[in-house]
Amino acid sequence: MFKIRRGLIRDLLLEPDRAPPYGAGPLRSRSNLPPSENLPLRTNSSGVADLPAILSKTDRMRQIERFAGQQAMREAPERGAPHQGLMLILSSPSGAGKTTLTRMLLQTKELDLTLSISVTTRLRRSSEIDGIHYTFIDRRQFETLRDAGELLEWAEVHGNLYGTPRAPVAAVLGRGRDVLFDIDYQGTQQVRQNSGADVVTVFILPPSMKELRARLERRAEDSPESIAKRLANAREDILRWAEYDYVLVNHDLQDTFDDLCCILTAERRRKTRVREGIEALVKELLEESAIKPASPLQPESS
Repeated sequence: MFKIRRGLIRDLLLEPDRAPPYGAGPLRSRSNLPPSENLPLRTNSSGVADLPAILSKTDRMRQIERFAGQQAMREAPERGAPHQGLMLILSSPSGAGKTTLTRMLLQTKELDLTLSISVTTRLRRSSEIDGIHYTFIDRRQFETLRDAGELLEWAEVHGNLYGTPRAPVAAVLGRGRDVLFDIDYQGTQQVRQNSGADVVTVFILPPSMKELRARLERRAEDSPESIAKRLANAREDILRWAEYDYVLVNHDLQDTFDDLCCILTAERRRKTRVREGIEALVKELLEESAIKPASPLQPESS
C-alpha cells in the first residue's frame, strides 16, 4: 500500500509548483492510464453508466478471482459470517479522481456496493444522467426535504446544495448490504455523527496542485472562473484529511482502486460487523466438541 510522503500536505498547500507531476517515477504497465477525471462516460441500453475499458482482461479476471470469495460468503451465510451493512464514504478535492474510483467500485460486481444517489440543486453536466449520478432538483424542493428531516446529510458546496436522502440508505443497510457515498467533508461529519460505527471514511489526495488544475482543465466542463473557485476550495478540503479513517494519494488510478478494495475487505471483517454470524458459528463449534465420539467396535469373542 502506498505510503504518504512526508511533507506532501505542505507541498499541496504552500508550494504547489514544487510537487511532483502526476505519474512521476519509473514507468509501469498500469501507469499510462488516462487521467481519471477525463475518462469518457458511456451508458448502456438501460441508462447505466459504463466504465471505459481501461483495465486489461487479465486485470479484470484477477480482480474477479480476488473478490469472488466475498460474494460466495454473502450468498451462503450458513457457511460463513454475514456482515452488518456499512457506509463507505469517499471524499476528495474536486478533480482528485473520486468520481472515477466510485465508478470502478460500483462496476466491480463482486464488491456488491450500492451507490447513494445524492440530490443537488446544481446544473447537470453534459456527461451526467439524472437519477444515475445525481437527482437534480431546484432549491425549493431541496429545502422542503431538508426541513422535513428527510436528508441524512446536506451541505452547500460551490454555491450549490447537495444532500443524501435518508430512506433509501436505511433500506439498503437493513438488508445487510453496503452503501457507497461520494460526498464532501461537511456531509461526512454529519453522517458520522448520525451513524457512528457503521461509517468508514476515505480521503483521496491528488499528487500535486499542478496536476489537480490540469485535470480540472482537461475535464472541459467548468468555466475558468469555476475552476479557480474549485482550486481555492480544494485547499480547505485538503486540510480536512486528518478527519478521515484512511487517506490515499492518487498517484496511480489502479493502485488506488486496489487499496480501496483492501480497505473494504478489512472493514467487512471487523469483529463488530460479523459478531452475530461468528457467535452462531462458535456456538455450533462448541456443541460439536461436546458430542462424545462413538465407542469403537469390540472384537467378537471366540
